[in-house]
Amino acid sequence: MARLLRSATGLLASLALSSVTFALTPTPGTQPKVAAGTKLELLQPLQMEPGKAKVFIQGGKISSKIERKYEPYCYLASKRSKTEILDALTINPGSFTVTKKGFKRRDYSAALGAPALNVVSADVNLNSLIFLAMGDAGGFLFQNYYMYLQSDEHPSIHLLVCGVYGDPFERGPISSEEMRIAMGDVLIIDGLP
Repeated sequence: MARLLRSATGLLASLALSSVTFALTPTPGTQPKVAAGTKLELLQPLQMEPGKAKVFIQGGKISSKIERKYEPYCYLASKRSKTEILDALTINPGSFTVTKKGFKRRDYSAALGAPALNVVSADVNLNSLIFLAMGDAGGFLFQNYYMYLQSDEHPSIHLLVCGVYGDPFERGPISSEEMRIAMGDVLIIDGLP
């Protein structure tokens, strides 16, 4: 009986580990190719509300939050002091340069009261493996493509993030086409395929 239990535990751990490996591996060729040095052009003024550090663009429309959870989105993020963030910020049309880029997947189900796996971390223990193998974890993730920005015109704007919320087993990261749809006529990335 003990031997059978060890075999079952080993099988569950192997299955869970393969699930984690799959979830950690983005679908090849689907991520946008935005190199450091790429220019971005903001074509419309954006208004960042008081107390907010982000302004969202989704379907070419500007808002203070993600309006449609399952559709691609982008947001510009600012670095402002605690006193500066109390005031609204107008971001006038101008240009930005990408200084570096990255990709992250995050499970935010912990905010909903469910145990979560942060798939950016490769730190997996036996309890996590058994938990995953039982099918109680995983699911929808925010899959974000980060572009760190520099601009003399807008020094407080430091980040453009474009992403999607969905099951990584059903879809890959945001594509170049989805980024264009999210940004609409608000923001253009030079050379985006």
